Amino acid sequence: LEYSNRALAVLERCASADSLSIASVLNNMGAIQMALGLFTEAQKSLKRALEICEKNLPYGHPRRVTMERNIQRNEEIIRQHRNNPGA
Repeated sequence: LEYSNRALAVLERCASADSLSIASVLNNMGAIQMALGLFTEAQKSLKRALEICEKNLPYGHPRRVTMERNIQRNEEIIRQHRNNPGA
């Protein structure tokens, strides 16, 4: 996660705010955050990635669909944790 944060910082300085490279790093960060159980942070990263993709890619594009699915999966995990906090 540390290296993803560094990569994001570099890209944010060098690339446009709507760069698909930034979206890719954010998507990867979201996946790492999910794996670490940081679901709220993951949701923020994934949503920001999707916002960038929505500006650059048409509806149904595979990269955009992947990010949409990652958000859905994360939301499902959040719901499961709320319904079964001890599980």
